[in-house]
Amino acid sequence: PCDLDSMPNLELSAVAPTFLTFPVHQSPRKESCPLRLWTEKQGQTIRLEVMSRDTECGPRGVTVLDGYTVKAPSFGSLCDNRVIRGSSHNMVLNPVERTRTADVYIKLSVLNASCNGIVQKKKAIHDQVSKLPELANSETGQAHDLNCTYLLESDRSSDLVEVSLKGSLVAWGEYDCHGDFVTFYDGNSTSSPVLTTWCGTPGQARRVVSTGPRILVILTTDSYHSYLGVKMTYYALPKEGNCPRETILTANSTEQRFTSPNYPMYYPMNSYCTYKLTAPLEQHVILEVTFSSLENDCSDKVQVYDGHEQAHENYLGRWCGDERPQFRSKGNKLLLLFSADDEYNTGGFEAKFRAVAEENSLLFPITIGILLLLIIVSIVAVVIYICVHRKRKLQRT
Repeated sequence: PCDLDSMPNLELSAVAPTFLTFPVHQSPRKESCPLRLWTEKQGQTIRLEVMSRDTECGPRGVTVLDGYTVKAPSFGSLCDNRVIRGSSHNMVLNPVERTRTADVYIKLSVLNASCNGIVQKKKAIHDQVSKLPELANSETGQAHDLNCTYLLESDRSSDLVEVSLKGSLVAWGEYDCHGDFVTFYDGNSTSSPVLTTWCGTPGQARRVVSTGPRILVILTTDSYHSYLGVKMTYYALPKEGNCPRETILTANSTEQRFTSPNYPMYYPMNSYCTYKLTAPLEQHVILEVTFSSLENDCSDKVQVYDGHEQAHENYLGRWCGDERPQFRSKGNKLLLLFSADDEYNTGGFEAKFRAVAEENSLLFPITIGILLLLIIVSIVAVVIYICVHRKRKLQRT
């Protein structure tokens, strides 16, 4: 019988959507029975979408209840609603008139509470890489029918927010985003400019950066195929290129240090920083890189020049990746140019420098001259000794 206290139950799968035609059960008297839907975890909710229904609805319709029993709050009839999102892990489908219920074909999806269309605010922090909830794993792929919305924002109006992405929402070899994708808005609402729509196709950038302190992230998936999924991390950083255009450093006998912007965290993308090191006259600048974490392909790099002019004849070398070279100026000046692109950024670099006295230019030739003189005197003395020794020997004989 259609007992409201022991109505039929249907557990929904979080892996894939469930498609069914309601009513499912009927009593011996041909009455359509209510159906209780539920999910495994209480933190999940149910999304119902009407795929097709009888054209004659009205009194033959189905009421949707947001809860465990028929006394739960009503969303209204499936005649009036095409998509219904529940607020709990239970939902009841209750026929309006049990003896003349029209068939309705519906799709039921399990959503995480965070993916129910509600905007979740997340704080983006300097020196801290945070993660959005993982929406992928290698076994099941991403879930279906998601509408995950996150507003990532920094407390500083001068900041940007950067999001990094891993994974894929399309099949291998696909070049178009359709069905499953992530949309990034350059602001706090969907009326803000769209930065990009990402699904992990070949050639798509794996990092997205806002132009201000807020970025709205919306992940949408459909009811069909699922692939690798997506993992997203984010953090706040200074506005791009936020380093002094020219940093003047004075070298002396005391060891000093300088770093890339925002060190030891990620330096801003599109950085272009100039460092001018100067030692007292007749001294040299000694530079030693103590830490480096730049892109290995040298798209982010530091170039070093002798003097303060960026000229080919002054070029001493460069470093990138994890290289830790040393440089010595020919005169009393060094020029360093740190440049970064807009694709990827890492931990930056740290270097130390000091001034050393110039070697006396006459000391070396004088030393060599003295040594040569000593050699000549020694040779002459030996020759004289041999000659004297032979003369005495002849006199004895």
